[in-house]
Amino acid sequence: MIKVGITGGIGAGKSLVCRVFKMFGIPVFDADSEAKKIISSSLSVKDSFISHFGSDIYFDDETLDKLSLAKIIFSDNKELEYVNSVIHPLVFVAFNKWSEQFSSMKYVIHESAILFESGANLHVDKTIVVTAPLDMRIKRVLQRDGLKKKEVEARIKNQWHQSKVVELADYEIRNDGQSLIVPRILELHKMFSGTI
Repeated sequence: MIKVGITGGIGAGKSLVCRVFKMFGIPVFDADSEAKKIISSSLSVKDSFISHFGSDIYFDDETLDKLSLAKIIFSDNKELEYVNSVIHPLVFVAFNKWSEQFSSMKYVIHESAILFESGANLHVDKTIVVTAPLDMRIKRVLQRDGLKKKEVEARIKNQWHQSKVVELADYEIRNDGQSLIVPRILELHKMFSGTI
């Protein structure tokens, strides 16, 4: 079984691409959702966060103050790196365990916004980056998430530059409104399935 990592900067369209792969019957592991689950359920993460950020990072009902955490990590790269260092080793364990149930599949997908930044690329065999022009990405996120433009730009700034990820990835899918993405996805699907 081939493990394929898919990434792309915020607003590039990696989730859309993953939905198309799912339509071909390919299992997709959503690392971002898994990270959120781990953050809200893991006692070791809670202990690490309290010792690092203080107990104010949690509400009285012991749930994480996600807005406060987001403000901290999206304005300070070192804090973002710290949070990733706590969460991502647990995400890798979850991905490897999840993959075991699909051992009969030709390939599975690991979807992650920070595939290279987190080191998740070391846990997969092939990597795909979904790209789009910066102005298009900002516009998509503004429409989708209701964030302010400055907030979107801060999040983009905290991710690796798209050109750097393109250099590192094995394959690129352009989601620029002009390139046809479904034929490109089908081509990669056939390649990973061993039918071409």
